[in-house]
Amino acid sequence: MKFLLVGWVGLRFPLEALIWTMPTWLVLNILFGAPFRYVYLLLTAIHFLAALHYLFRSPPLRMPPIAQMSDAEARTLLSYDLKLTIFALATAPVAALLPAALVIAISYFAAPWFGRRPDWLNIFLLCACVMYVLNKSRIRKRTPPSVPR
Repeated sequence: MKFLLVGWVGLRFPLEALIWTMPTWLVLNILFGAPFRYVYLLLTAIHFLAALHYLFRSPPLRMPPIAQMSDAEARTLLSYDLKLTIFALATAPVAALLPAALVIAISYFAAPWFGRRPDWLNIFLLCACVMYVLNKSRIRKRTPPSVPR
């Protein structure tokens, strides 16, 4: 079970890096013209270091490090984290529809002042990524896992 948990952590952190890359890239692209792949590689390296911390130190859920977990604790954490991620991924695009529509409308009205036409897909992805991060942090604070001892 620990092997599955380590595999899930190995898959989840590049996904988290990709989700954090979108808002970061949009800001860095506007300011400096940074390519997407470099921003993604930088954030993947940062999330890789966070994954190492997650494996060998205590996760943020008041549980022991993965290397010291029992199988029941690993099963509980895997189930909890998998459900949390899937729920946040499923609700983020739906929750991002209204904010994205508002930002797109405002940016179309502001386009003549800035001389740039907004890309609706980038704005929607930005709103969806922000909603994913907000949903995941809000759900994690609200429902800690129950760990069998």
